[in-house]
This record gives sequence, structure tokens and C-alpha cells, in this order.
Amino acid sequence: MKKLIPIFTVLSLLIFSLVFIPKLAYQQLEENGSSDIYYAPSKIVIQFIKEVSPVTPWVVDEIIQTGIPAVDELNQEFKVHTMRRLFPAPKYPTPDLTRHFVVKFDESKNIDQVVNAFSKTLSIEKVEKVGLHKFLIEPNDDKFEVQWHLNQTNDCDIDAPEAWNIQKGSDNVILAVPDSGVYYAHPDLNDNIWINWDEYNGIENYDDDENGYKDDIRGWDWTGEDPGDNNPNDIYGHGTFCAGIAAAETNNEIGVAGIAGGWYPGQEGCRIMCLRCGHTLADMSDAASAIGYATDMGAIAVNCSWASSNTGGLGAAVDYAVENGLLIVAAAGNEGENSCNDSSEYYLSTRSDVMVVAATDSSDQRWVDSNYGPCVDVSAPGNGITSTCVPTSGWCGGQPYSI
Repeated sequence: MKKLIPIFTVLSLLIFSLVFIPKLAYQQLEENGSSDIYYAPSKIVIQFIKEVSPVTPWVVDEIIQTGIPAVDELNQEFKVHTMRRLFPAPKYPTPDLTRHFVVKFDESKNIDQVVNAFSKTLSIEKVEKVGLHKFLIEPNDDKFEVQWHLNQTNDCDIDAPEAWNIQKGSDNVILAVPDSGVYYAHPDLNDNIWINWDEYNGIENYDDDENGYKDDIRGWDWTGEDPGDNNPNDIYGHGTFCAGIAAAETNNEIGVAGIAGGWYPGQEGCRIMCLRCGHTLADMSDAASAIGYATDMGAIAVNCSWASSNTGGLGAAVDYAVENGLLIVAAAGNEGENSCNDSSEYYLSTRSDVMVVAATDSSDQRWVDSNYGPCVDVSAPGNGITSTCVPTSGWCGGQPYSI
């Protein structure tokens, strides 16, 4: 069944997907002929054919075994030490996500040789590298009086006060933020964080709701040891910044006002589902898992404020989300270029079933660094936006913004 998306929620996602960052210093990762395209050096995502499913890997002498001779030979050759389901327990039957696995191998092995070898295996339908892409945001410091995107005398804003007279945000709406995590203890966010009550009230270290994740009370962190952990806290600050634009607690006398943050005291705002899929770079396989998780756990929209490529199972995850009623919102990017045909860096922008958002400035003009093109669905404020941040991170500009 398709989910109906309230217009105010759409507005929230549009705005908090607009924010952009300056260029990040990338770690040393494999490059694919471009200064902007990087892949995880020892990780791929594979999809088995239907005929060999289900596949249940096990470990022998630190090497993964599958019972499929050709695959096991390659696992031995490339010292594959991890093979886990990209989507542990999909809720919906279509598209079929049960055949996707994250494969990790010895770091000394050449990734192109690994991809080529697995691609020739008849029991494997698809092999993808895992792209690593920059998060997109432009930080600022100050409070409501400088939140020009909400209310401004020259009316180049979103008219938030007028909108609040109609709807201030609803705690029935879940907004998923696959990003650097969310600082969920932030005093301007803590009452608007989504809680998985089945796990909150459940048995410790047990998968109470049978979704493949134990104790996922506020979401999940895919960036730790496989398959990650249940603490999606944000250290870097990017995800917290995005979450605050959408759902910082409004009218609570501290910090900033969120677009759909409710009206305190009394009316709580939209719920932020905290999903960590990277630190300073978004890992496409972790982002894929996060989008699959958001779909299964009841989110109605997903904010993708990062560049992207059709790697690591991301395309399959977006197919799954869209078919099962989610709105995927993606930032257009910040190179000041037409990025609509750049599937290597802005894959999500090339999809007609994804809402692509470009940024305007405080004069209601296209922000000079915002990408553009025929794939852009809407433009909205996206430069010099003020939001919440992690006190220990650089996003605060030297001013701890926790109060």
C-alpha cells in the first residue's frame, strides 16, 4: 500500500535536503579516473541469482564459505572474511533484496580483479563496487533571528510562520536521515527523535521485532564492525545539522526553530530516524542498508544530502523504497554545474522517481554553487542555513550550539 505524504512533510524534506558543504579532504581511497569518484578499497556488493538462493554463509579458518564451489574458490583466493546480507530482513517482497550481500576481502587485493572474477561467476547476477561520496551542506551560526530561510523581511523565505498557523509538524511523521548519524541527545532535538518501541521495551541483545537488528532503539550505525551497532550518534555533525533544519524543537526557548519541529510545550514535532552511513563520506552500501531499513521501519521520506553513485546496492535500495511508498529527496549538489547526467557522482539526480532539490540564496536567486538542470524538481533556500550542531565538531563554528 502506498503511503500518503503530508504536504508539510514534503516541505520539510525539501528544505533540509538543500544544504551543501565546502569541499572535503578525502582519505586515500581507490580513484576511478576522477578526482571526485572514490570506492571503498576492499569491499563490493554482490547479488546472487535466484536459483542458488537462499545463501547462508559460514566461516572456516577465517574464510567465508557458501557451499557454491566457484564462489568459495574466489573467497579463498581473495581472502574474503566477511559476507553479510545488505538488507538483513526485508519487510516487503518486491523488489527482492534477499540476494544482496556485502563482501569484504583482503586489503592487498586489487578491487578491479576481484570485481572481474566475481562477475564471471554464473551463480552471481551482479557485482558492484561501493562508492564513497561527500556529504552536502553549508554550515552557519546563529539563532532564529538569522534563520532567513524561515522568515525574512524581503520575503525570499519559505514563510514558516504562516505555515505554522496551519501545521507545526506531527509526531506521526517519521523522517529518515541516513547521514553521519544524529546527536540525538541534543537539547534542541532529543524530544523529536524516533524511538523503536519494540526494542526499547524489549529484551536486551535480542532482535525483538525480527528486523535483523538487535536493540535498534533510535536507528542504526552501519559504519562500525560488521554489521555495525545500535548507536547512530553523530561525531562529525553533518547529520545533526540536517536533522535540526527539519525538526529542531520549535518554541522551546533554546537554539533554532525546526521547520516541522512541533510547537513546544505541548505539540511535538516530526520524528527523526537516526541512521549512520558514514563519517565524512557516505558509503553507498551503508546508505543502501539505511534506506532499506527506513522503508521497513515506517519512514515516509528519506533525506539524501550527499553525492551518490549506483554502487553498493544503492539502486536496489531506492527501487525498494519507491515501490513501497517512500519519498526519496536528494540534494542537487554544489559544483555550480548541470549534474543531471552525471550518474557517477549524482546518480540520484538522474532518477525520475527521486525528488531533486537545488538551492536558492537570500535574494531568491539560484545559489551560485548550486547544481542545476532539467532533473531539478524544485528549488528552495539552501545557502547560509542555521541549524543544530554537535558541540565538539567544526560545524559549530567555535560556538557550542547545544543550548
